[in-house]
Amino acid sequence: MRVGLLTGGGDCPGLNAVIRAAGRRVMTRGGEVVGVLEGWRGLVDGLFEPLGPREISGLLPRGGTIIGTTRTNPFKLDGGVDKVLANLRGAGLDALVKNPAAPNWNGPYLKKNVVPVDPWGKPYQYKCCPGDHGDYDIWSFGADGAPGGDGENADVTSWTVAK
Repeated sequence: MRVGLLTGGGDCPGLNAVIRAAGRRVMTRGGEVVGVLEGWRGLVDGLFEPLGPREISGLLPRGGTIIGTTRTNPFKLDGGVDKVLANLRGAGLDALVKNPAAPNWNGPYLKKNVVPVDPWGKPYQYKCCPGDHGDYDIWSFGADGAPGGDGENADVTSWTVAK
């Protein structure tokens, strides 16, 4: 089996670890691993590179992604989807692994004028470019929809880590 690995949507911590883990899994099962360079842009332009044990060894302490990433959306390019399909076939890929493989993932782009809702059905709050706590801040006021609170009513924020 020939499996392509793609990291798209922008850089984030842990991508090299995902490349290493997925690559090792495919190789231990007798498969061949191919990196799709520069995320979805690489799939549109047909940019591929074989990834073997030497290429994925020692990735855990390295930041970023060794195969690159872009915020390219093939659906927003003239003929982008057709190029992706042609390049997948041309590279002989049997499978494509993309990050993240999360349930209900709908791509890296928000629809215009649509704010995702929190688990209580209320729109998330956000401040960007910069936020008060980083490049951007995202938060929910909890079940009661009011600042502060405890338990289910506690604020959930992108700048605090649960202990």
